[in-house]
Amino acid sequence: LQWLGAAFAFASIAPLNYVAQAENVRWDLGYFKTAAPGTSTLSLAKNMAEPIQVYLFYPSSSEVRQELRGYFNQLENSTLEISYLDHALEPDLSKELKVRDNGYIAFVRGTGEEQQVERLKIPVDFDGAKRKLKKLDGDVREKLLKMAKGPKVVYLTTGHGEFHWKSDKERGKEEQINDLKKVLKSFNYSVKELSLANGLGNQVPEDAGMVMILGPQNEFLPTEIDALRAYRNSGGSLLVALEPTGSTPAALLEDLKLSFESSSYLVNSRVFVPRKNADVDRRNLATNKFSTHASVTTLSLRSKELAVIFPEAGALTLNTGSKAKATIRSLEETFLDTDGNLKPSAEEEAKIWEIGVAIEEEVSIEDVASEANDITSTGTPSETDPSSSEEVSSEDAEETNTDASKAKEKLKSRSLVFADATWLSDILLLQNKGNGQAFIDGVAWLMDEPDAGGSVEDERDVKVQHTKEGQGWIFALSSLLIPLMVVIFGLVRVRLRKKRN
Repeated sequence: LQWLGAAFAFASIAPLNYVAQAENVRWDLGYFKTAAPGTSTLSLAKNMAEPIQVYLFYPSSSEVRQELRGYFNQLENSTLEISYLDHALEPDLSKELKVRDNGYIAFVRGTGEEQQVERLKIPVDFDGAKRKLKKLDGDVREKLLKMAKGPKVVYLTTGHGEFHWKSDKERGKEEQINDLKKVLKSFNYSVKELSLANGLGNQVPEDAGMVMILGPQNEFLPTEIDALRAYRNSGGSLLVALEPTGSTPAALLEDLKLSFESSSYLVNSRVFVPRKNADVDRRNLATNKFSTHASVTTLSLRSKELAVIFPEAGALTLNTGSKAKATIRSLEETFLDTDGNLKPSAEEEAKIWEIGVAIEEEVSIEDVASEANDITSTGTPSETDPSSSEEVSSEDAEETNTDASKAKEKLKSRSLVFADATWLSDILLLQNKGNGQAFIDGVAWLMDEPDAGGSVEDERDVKVQHTKEGQGWIFALSSLLIPLMVVIFGLVRVRLRKKRN
């Protein structure tokens, strides 16, 4: 019976191991955690236009394979099929997908000449893969976005002192947007400059998916404003972020029925973000007041844990007849500091201010509409087409008119306007999760790609940065005051001991 019990004990190892591997249940008490799929990645995986095959090349004994299994099991559906392979056992497929060894994830769409392959490298070694696994969701989302749609172009205006990704002696980190450029590239967007030298004085390029104006310091020329206005009126998307100390494209804001106060800052004496440990920090607003607009959907759902920081914001005002909808508002007790003393006065009303607004307008298609009206009224084709001599029936005219109205409904202009531009800079965009989420959802709405919005999970540690600013008293305390206190304590104790003796 003892030998039989031992035999059963050894035999149970195989089914237990099989069940454990199939269910992929693990208990890890360490700090490390692989990123879980965010709502953005889940939506992309579910709504792919064409089936996607995902091949994970990892040996069955790899611990990284088990981590990846837990992630991809949540993504697998009818349009996203997951396969786990060993490179050594699949030489032909590895050669076809140009996978040189284990440690690769291949995303494949289509076959033959139209086949598209995107590869993601994550080392087989667990210690080497930890860093990649913590940001796995963002990397997978980027690959799925490339599979889901073709590349689009985002233009950033330049030549007016705007924020830029290039470093400059006169441009500090608060005006650099390297992280913003990285986020746009993760959307599979190309990022290009748009200035007077490359066409802004005439018209916005036809391939523009969106135009961004970030913190201009100098005035736009009338011809540049006309080009931006024509682009918006043709169904283009604009993201405008202004700075209180900068320049305001007033003519463009007038079209949107908005005005911007650029001579004063919004201040909150109760809730603010300390940066310099001084009264001026009261200009650093933090807010979790979001509307239900599509450009802030994720923020409104997670308002208890996510807040957006706006350092030194100005004041946006909605003029009469404005179609703008507030997306982000300040907290209560925020006032416009017109006298610059950082304290509320009787003339400075404390209230809730609009910091971000969204405008969506239908664009009229005059040519199509007029052509449809001509056909409806006359019942004959246009005289500009002499080759056509047949009569057009009333049913055809009605169908043409319907098509024109449908096109009119589909073509819409979208704009986002913010009372601050620094919230998009390198000091905040990826450092504060709320800022990054606000930008992701805003871009997804502007580009009319709802699947690209939503949360992106990231388990990376936040980098702690130490600066000399405001640390002088700590240095004095640690190097002078504490040793002096130790010496005084020692002298007093020695004296007491001598008196006792």
